Amino acid sequence: MYRVLVIGNANSIWLKEYVKKIHIAKGAEVYLTAYNPINERFLKEYNKLGVNIVPLYSQNKLVDKISKAFNIFCFIRKNGKFLNCVDIQSPPHNNQAIFLSHILKGVKAKKSITFWGSDLMRINVSEARILSKILVLADKINISTEEMVSVFKSHYGNTFDSKLVSAKFGSLAFDAIDKIRDSLTKQECKAQFGLNSEKITVAVGHNGNKEQQHIKVLKELAYLDFDIKNKIELVFHVGYGLKDNYADEIAEEAKKTGISYVIIKDMLDLDDIAKLRNATDIIIHAQTTDALSGSIRECIYAGTVLINPTWINYEEFDNIGIQYFKYSEFSEINSMVSKLISGDICVDIHNNIKLMKIFSWESVSRDWESIFQRGL
Repeated sequence: MYRVLVIGNANSIWLKEYVKKIHIAKGAEVYLTAYNPINERFLKEYNKLGVNIVPLYSQNKLVDKISKAFNIFCFIRKNGKFLNCVDIQSPPHNNQAIFLSHILKGVKAKKSITFWGSDLMRINVSEARILSKILVLADKINISTEEMVSVFKSHYGNTFDSKLVSAKFGSLAFDAIDKIRDSLTKQECKAQFGLNSEKITVAVGHNGNKEQQHIKVLKELAYLDFDIKNKIELVFHVGYGLKDNYADEIAEEAKKTGISYVIIKDMLDLDDIAKLRNATDIIIHAQTTDALSGSIRECIYAGTVLINPTWINYEEFDNIGIQYFKYSEFSEINSMVSKLISGDICVDIHNNIKLMKIFSWESVSRDWESIFQRGL
């Protein structure tokens, strides 16, 4: 039996789907760390899949960090000799990395590290130095995009070149999008969220982080001609990453535009995400940094037209021929939206959908298999 310890956030839907689609699908015995209590829905699914949960947390907040460190130390000491692989997802780049490196030095199992994007794109020089303590122990370092590799090499040069591999996460909602597309019309999907089925739905961003720059986009949309404003409706899904009163800020700015809008604060399951993607006609992306967003992939797969900033470079889309629109300045957004609504510009939506299948779990699983075959 192939035994793998997955070190990551068990409450992440990305990690849950990854464990299911990659390790469980290949018959591995999986041990999964839980930094915090796992939500009930995920825990039921993990139990059904036969995943062994390794709880690291303590109910006492004062000793929680110590508890996490002590519990993973105890688990590794007791079970390390039985493991074939330690699979670190989104590695820490603080003191946890130093502690983890000391623990892993004594583990003979092969070690794989996978970066998720944000954990790499935003680290500074000091954090990169700390992170290197576990990178030197890794047998494989998985970095999924060319842009992320460039950032990685800006910190480490060619030091770890022999360890670098590339396997992407499959898009979460593709299967659900197919199912919804076969059972509901676009108008019915819009109705699920209180959207006007007669209007063109324009999503601004895809989560509640301020880095999505919703306000800057809205300030530009306020200058659209009245007849264009009348034909569109804005939607903001802010269920993930929302802090403080940011939803109120978005609502206040949206009112100023004179465009009807809907704000969705709920955390959506995959079926509801699929409905929202199918309901969306256009998405305006303005995030400050990104590494091949799963949400953007889902939107394109559902037939949404992407308006994307040039500071986010989707080479993977360009290389396979995905059609979308690019802007360098926020002031260019209005022209693109107006031309799309008027029919002066368009993309081949059906071809985009076909091309996006390359990002399904079925397609990407082959790359993961090459990483984990024969224990790395």
